[in-house]
Amino acid sequence: MSDGSICFDRMADRYDATRGGDERARHLADALAPHLRPGRTALEVGVGTGAVAAALNDLGTSVVGVDLSPAMLLHARTRLGPVVSVGNGHALPVRSEAVAAVYLVWVLHLVGDVAAVLAECARVLVPGGRLLTILSSAPDPDEITEAEGDVHIRVRPKRDTSEAVSAAAAAAGLRPVGVTETPPQVWAQSPAEVVEHFERRDYSGLWDVDDHRWAADVEPAVDRLRALPDQDRPRRRVSRNPLLAFERRR
Repeated sequence: MSDGSICFDRMADRYDATRGGDERARHLADALAPHLRPGRTALEVGVGTGAVAAALNDLGTSVVGVDLSPAMLLHARTRLGPVVSVGNGHALPVRSEAVAAVYLVWVLHLVGDVAAVLAECARVLVPGGRLLTILSSAPDPDEITEAEGDVHIRVRPKRDTSEAVSAAAAAAGLRPVGVTETPPQVWAQSPAEVVEHFERRDYSGLWDVDDHRWAADVEPAVDRLRALPDQDRPRRRVSRNPLLAFERRR
């Protein structure tokens, strides 16, 4: 995108299968729900395929959503109906002071300007409304993360550190009301599966990597993954993500 944000059209038909699907969505919704008021409308920026929004609907929160990707929204509409639309977090198609809550899940590392997106989120919140964001993070240290090394940071420096997001939120007139993390999510994954994700460039940070950087930064990580024993044996993996909560000043 021209503003530096990343659109997931190319992953729409494989997104759920490569990102944990409904099970992980329910896990994330359970982490968000205690910070939301049941019966009030929440806006999801980067609604994607609608999996998290559908899980929150089941927990009593009415969700509307926007996303850059028309292809992702085709899947969201099957889950949510006509309450989602194409929209850019840098210029939300929502009037000011319109919603009680805004949340973003694994989105701020994909946007061109974190501060601009958070300012837009603050604009559409009612006074006293909540902004929640679940940030990206690597899985807990394990055999696979050790083999990968710092490859993901090397190909795309991390934009959504807790410090950077908190500073941008403060500049947007949002005060912090909680910093926690999602409960541990446990899943099984083999080295061969991770290698396949690299080779198919399933990770968005790999989409624009040129041949030179691929050879210098990515291939060594893939080689280390291939060198792990028992390539097809699933390993126990654990992830937990920072969850930051803010409130628009009254």
